[in-house]
Amino acid sequence: MKMPNRQNIFLLSLVIITSLLVNTPLLAADLNDDSSGHAVSNETNRDGDDWGDDGWSDDEWGDEEEEESPIEINHTVSAGSGWFIDDHDLIDNNHSLLEARYRLEASGYYKSISGVLKLEVIADNVADETTIENREAYILFSPVSNIDIRTGRQILTWGTGDLFFLNDLFPKDWQSFFSGREMEYLKSPSDAIKVSRFSKLINLDIVWTPEFDPDVYLTGERFSFFNPMTGQLVAAPPKLNPEEPAGSSDSETAIRLYRNLGSSELAFYGYYGFNKQPLAFDPAIGKNYFPEWQVYGASARNPMAGGIGNIEMAWHLSMDDKEGLDPFIPNGEIRFLLGYDKEIISKLNLGLQYYLEHKLDYDSLISNSFTPQFEPEENRHVVSARLNYRTLQEKLIWSFFGFYSPTDDDYYLIPSITYRANDLLTVETGANIFQGKENYTFFGQLEDNSNIYTRIKLSY
Repeated sequence: MKMPNRQNIFLLSLVIITSLLVNTPLLAADLNDDSSGHAVSNETNRDGDDWGDDGWSDDEWGDEEEEESPIEINHTVSAGSGWFIDDHDLIDNNHSLLEARYRLEASGYYKSISGVLKLEVIADNVADETTIENREAYILFSPVSNIDIRTGRQILTWGTGDLFFLNDLFPKDWQSFFSGREMEYLKSPSDAIKVSRFSKLINLDIVWTPEFDPDVYLTGERFSFFNPMTGQLVAAPPKLNPEEPAGSSDSETAIRLYRNLGSSELAFYGYYGFNKQPLAFDPAIGKNYFPEWQVYGASARNPMAGGIGNIEMAWHLSMDDKEGLDPFIPNGEIRFLLGYDKEIISKLNLGLQYYLEHKLDYDSLISNSFTPQFEPEENRHVVSARLNYRTLQEKLIWSFFGFYSPTDDDYYLIPSITYRANDLLTVETGANIFQGKENYTFFGQLEDNSNIYTRIKLSY
């Protein structure tokens, strides 16, 4: 049987959603369980993805007839502007962000079928283009009482890290994140089918993406980055234009098994696909590409000392070079995370994390590398801290997030102030500050891209 491709899945979902919106009275519903946009956590309580068995017991799946009412439609208009702190040597434009957006959101359900549609019109002055983007367009239905199927364009996420992604191999938009767009835009949409099965023993999520969805990575057009092949910082032109997976084997599959055990939330993960960044290089065609990648991991979260503690690990396998002998293909690695979050005083939250990235087959990496001086350390350590303080009846939020790597001697700071004047109007200003001893380390390469930004959003 021929499997449907991305276009067929998207068109099918869009047709069903349109039919629901046009021909059927619908009941408004909030279905965005995976796309809260908050980077505080990748799953569970903090983004609405509840692991618990509550709400899924068999006796709660009744045959009551649903009431019917009109769908819910919302509009958002926003504008943002960001400036590089110093004159950029490689980027002609002084703006990291200069855009206006309009978003139309429609959601609703009728009986057992739900639909969500989010369309945006974006006037981006930095890219000098106006585009219409489909951020979400999916349907959700339950063929049987304990199975949900969601198909179409959707935001997907899991894992326990706060801006650390160990087992979350769903696409991320790093250009949005570094430029000062809203945090929700860090999560990029996937064209996928998600099947969820709920039971008292264990819950299962399977996500199949027919065609590979990469990260929105740095291409050199908006931000510069370090190129180890040339040994220097680079920017467009020419922009990074990698070879993407093609053919019948360019799909991705992600699996999660999870359940509550007492007060603990436990999960096991698997991923089969490709590295989300074009980190490999093919000298035969002179292009970067996305190496084949597999990931296996586990996580746990538990109340601890008046707060929430979490632990997560992931084993990343480089399937194109399992022994680390090819200098053009990144080595596999083991990632480990410890985290703790607590409200230390009223309305002041503190989150702390320790992250370890251990390169596999490190001796082979160094002995075969053409540029061993630019290779990362075998063990890269990173610590992070998040502070959130809510004042003026939670209308004014002071926020700070900081990464620091003692291994690389570099850091990334994200301070911001958000003011919610009322339910309609929100204003935010903040900064993305990079600094490093060397220009080839993870954050150090982005030092020239440091910027300040401000945004205003009207929702109605």
